[in-house]
Amino acid sequence: MQGIASNWQFHPVPKRNEHGSDEYYKKQAQALAVLSIFASTSAAFGPSIGGFLIGAWDWPSIFLVNLPFIILGIVLAVIVLPKPKQASFDLKRIDGLGIALFIVTIAGLILFLLSLDQNIRWWALGVFIIGSLLFYLQEKRRNEPFIDLAGLKKNKNATLVYAQFMSINLIYYCYFFGFPTFLQQFRGYSEEHTGLIMLALAGFSVIVSPLAGRIIDHHGSKLPMVIGAILLLVGTGLLLTYRETSPLIWFLVIMSVLGMSNGFNNISAQTALYEHVKPEDTGSASGLFQTSRYLGSILSGSLLGMTFNAHVDQAHLHLVAIICFIFCLAVVALSLLLPGKIKVWNR
Repeated sequence: MQGIASNWQFHPVPKRNEHGSDEYYKKQAQALAVLSIFASTSAAFGPSIGGFLIGAWDWPSIFLVNLPFIILGIVLAVIVLPKPKQASFDLKRIDGLGIALFIVTIAGLILFLLSLDQNIRWWALGVFIIGSLLFYLQEKRRNEPFIDLAGLKKNKNATLVYAQFMSINLIYYCYFFGFPTFLQQFRGYSEEHTGLIMLALAGFSVIVSPLAGRIIDHHGSKLPMVIGAILLLVGTGLLLTYRETSPLIWFLVIMSVLGMSNGFNNISAQTALYEHVKPEDTGSASGLFQTSRYLGSILSGSLLGMTFNAHVDQAHLHLVAIICFIFCLAVVALSLLLPGKIKVWNR
């Protein structure tokens, strides 16, 4: 991973919209894009590393191994991050009520979704609806809201990127979390073997990321975004062809296609976002971008909870794939809706 980061320099395409472009935008977007690569690839290797740790030292090891990295992160933050000359922050600027309402709303949604396969918690749906209404009213009246809903309504292109990225992560994390469970509980693979198999998903994501960056440099973000969406659709469709009698190599091919889609989608979505926000808003836009990632992963957990709760077998894996295929169609449509032409060559 370090070799990729050091040998490949990502240069986002300058803005071509009403906000113009400048050197500040390019440097900030470049830094955030590189951070996104590290965040995505590190997360992708999680199941593989976790499989080896559980196989060698049992499940508590996956928590203990984080401690050295946490300490290292704190030390590097103190040493590397620049020290501001004057640091001041007004706690009144924090939208505490908005954050609390957001948490309650998401919790209500999750509890409702997880109850669909048993006794439905209608009260949780009520919490979600009422919480959503109160959250909207709270954010509308705030000068510095937790989530700028008015800004999302005004900048429809950025909102499209958020919706697409949330859908992408809902699909991807269904596989990211679901495959290890399927491989161990249904196919009977050990933790170590499952970790090795999951490397196909992570490895191809890392390999494809530099290629996606170069395509963005020369052709803009829309082409790799469409490529990533189509690969995700194809990989999900191929998953429906996987049977109990299918060889392991076919499952690895499917995971490779899904891994390549992740490499294209992560970078192109983030670059597309920066093409449609003002330079001074890239920080808050990046925060909302990560929020959409986490919402997608949370919803994927709810989906897996409903489908894999009672049975982990071939039929339920196909059920997950069918649901994800519908979301894949939405991802392809959203990628095509974004402004810009798909350029395959430069004149």
